[in-house]
Amino acid sequence: MSTEATLNANVYQLTVEMGGVTYQVEAAFGEGRRGPANTLTIDQVTTLDPEDPATAAIDGDAPNQKLSLGIPQGIPGTAATIEWQPVVTGAPGTDVTLEETGTPLASKPKLTIPRGDVGATGTHVGGAAPAETDRIWVDTSDPGAATPMALDDLTDVATTGAVDKDALVYDAATSSWKPGAAGAGATTATAALTTGASAGTITLEKVGTRVVCAISGLTKASTVEHVATIPAGFTPAFPQGHGWLVDSVGEWWAAYASTTQLLILGPPAAGAVLSGSLTWKAA
Repeated sequence: MSTEATLNANVYQLTVEMGGVTYQVEAAFGEGRRGPANTLTIDQVTTLDPEDPATAAIDGDAPNQKLSLGIPQGIPGTAATIEWQPVVTGAPGTDVTLEETGTPLASKPKLTIPRGDVGATGTHVGGAAPAETDRIWVDTSDPGAATPMALDDLTDVATTGAVDKDALVYDAATSSWKPGAAGAGATTATAALTTGASAGTITLEKVGTRVVCAISGLTKASTVEHVATIPAGFTPAFPQGHGWLVDSVGEWWAAYASTTQLLILGPPAAGAVLSGSLTWKAA
């Protein structure tokens, strides 16, 4: 006896040969019944050590199963750094740029900012150009309108006796601003030293009725107070005390101007050199 079975599509064929007789049986099968769809939900997610392998496990029976995962923690990376480079000044009219000159872990940003355009030429106070250069012109007639700042807002400027449209002239020898007549210039002279002074220079400058006395490198010969004779045209309108002057060794001397003499009061200290300035109203 021999048998042979084949499955062709949904047809099952069985052939049996026995005693010289062949028997053949065929059976057709239909599509089986569909089962329910399986569902898979996340159950637990566990953080593992960085060196552990990842894991996955399914629990339960179909059609309701649960998936549990084990995920290794990442290895800590290197902390990044930021080092700003010096800011570069670009040409006027160019764009602001930000350039990275480092690496992702060692950032070195460089910022370029363009220089501003040259501004428009300003106008003079009151709209009129000054008659002389190297002067600051201030109109004191209406401080709330044309004056950019009061005279006493400017460093080392005395306002006593200031008149409308005074010009402030800078004296480099005394590092101070001195009022002058509007465009009139100044008259200068040198005060003659007397026996009270052994060295130094005393110069006088008069603008209008204002006299500025500049003392430079003065050393006293003795305790005599009279150190210089005030020339005609620069004498005070009346005797005036002018406060204190400090010398090169920190000693304070009182200064006083009579109608004809400049007095520096106080005994000299060894090696003391006096420089400074005084002002008074001329006769």
